[in-house]
Amino acid sequence: MIRLAKVAVIAALAAFALIVAYNNVFDYNSNYQFVRHVLSMDTTFPDSALRPRAIDSETLCAAYAVIISTEASTGLLLALGDARLLPVVFRFYRDRRRVFCHVAVENLERTGRRLPHPHNHARRIDFCRPA
Repeated sequence: MIRLAKVAVIAALAAFALIVAYNNVFDYNSNYQFVRHVLSMDTTFPDSALRPRAIDSETLCAAYAVIISTEASTGLLLALGDARLLPVVFRFYRDRRRVFCHVAVENLERTGRRLPHPHNHARRIDFCRPA
């Protein structure tokens, strides 16, 4: 169940990244104003040592496009990875169940070999072969 929980977390992260990218594309202006406000650092003190890091030029639009494309690619890559991981996890649980069944059958065979049979001592119990 831990593996399925990991797949669910990856799916949730992919959905979140895709929703954020969708929101940034379709509500471009309000999100652009927020990014402009953050990158221009217009609420910091004018004599702050951090002020030279502010971005006030037209490169802001390119930076915002990079932000949106990074969010979208993150969401798509997470969704792709989740889609490839899900069948592997289901196969793991299917194989694990099969292994447990074979271990149980092997234990039955071993105990069957050790038990004395009153009618025929040479008889072996073989659960894997059909009768």
